[in-house]
Amino acid sequence: MRTGAEFLGALPAAGTKVVIGLSGGVDSAVAALLLVDAGCEVTAVTTRNFCLDDLPINPEAAAGSCCSQEAIEAAAALSAELGMHHAVLDASPGFHAEVIDDYRSEYAAGRTPSPCVRCNARVRFPALLDFAQKIGADVVATGHYARRVSFAGEVFVARGVDHDKDQSYFLYRLGTDRLARMVLPLGELTKDEVRAIARERGLPAAGVPDSQELCFVPDGDRSRMLAADAREGQITDLQGQVLGTHAGVAFFTPGQRRGLGLGGGPVRVVVELDAGQNRVVVGGEEDLARDRLIVDEWVDRDPMRGAAGLVCRTRSRMHGISVAGLGQDPARGLPCIDLAECDRAPAPGQAVVLDRDSIVVGGGRLVAASRR
Repeated sequence: MRTGAEFLGALPAAGTKVVIGLSGGVDSAVAALLLVDAGCEVTAVTTRNFCLDDLPINPEAAAGSCCSQEAIEAAAALSAELGMHHAVLDASPGFHAEVIDDYRSEYAAGRTPSPCVRCNARVRFPALLDFAQKIGADVVATGHYARRVSFAGEVFVARGVDHDKDQSYFLYRLGTDRLARMVLPLGELTKDEVRAIARERGLPAAGVPDSQELCFVPDGDRSRMLAADAREGQITDLQGQVLGTHAGVAFFTPGQRRGLGLGGGPVRVVVELDAGQNRVVVGGEEDLARDRLIVDEWVDRDPMRGAAGLVCRTRSRMHGISVAGLGQDPARGLPCIDLAECDRAPAPGQAVVLDRDSIVVGGGRLVAASRR
């Protein structure tokens, strides 16, 4: 696919009117700086996805959220320093309905959601693109580590140069209609290079640590968010023998070892979550291997459909596993992906992304995983 594929520029031409999503972090700050340096007319937008007072968030961690007042004030200060217009966009109604409510319901159903994938496709980019259209801007930009590629008249997202920080996985649901109106200034840079630019230019965000957590769960403890729907149930082994109790299936995910409270004995890991029976099923590490993935919400943009060379990425294998074949699961009538080797504990609810030559050509939401 690389033959004939054209990597599109990370930066637009001078004079281009750009709307950039600006948080309090170093990535969007450097992306904004690069756009200003390129001579673009930049409007910075900070999206307020929720009100911190409306969610059960640890107040000590709240300041680290991109939706905190501190983050908004930092974005406004940087905008003034760089000579950009700054606006705060209220995206909270859509974010609550599409992301937070889905997050709760997916965990309650025994699935492990991908809220960033959902937000990008249903909230963040639609909101930024709509705002850009209203003010007459040409394109939108973000601080994602990803690139854009043109091939056969379509625009695709591709992995960034820094594969360790690559975020194309989280953008797989974006099609040509949106990607054609985007730029990704950091796609050709590594994280170390971005931090170096921030330090050299004296940006306040240069020393801000990377956030590893969700914006609405800034301390990583989802128990506050999910406690209202939790019900106590049984922990069993694969044969159905009851080993203990749990506080709610929402607090577990496949492959998890900690927090089982089973005391001594052999090392056990979560193998399956049975929300219908409210059971957490545990087993050994050897019980986690899966090489067939069944997905829904399928996106198929592969211009070389049927050709060899596909790579599948899951949250546990972000660098990818070769695809042995694509087919359909007869029981569910859904697409299935056969892997050339086993993945460890792929979790239903998570995104599964297909690449060809580092270019994202499809994906879906994992429904079930098994051994062939």
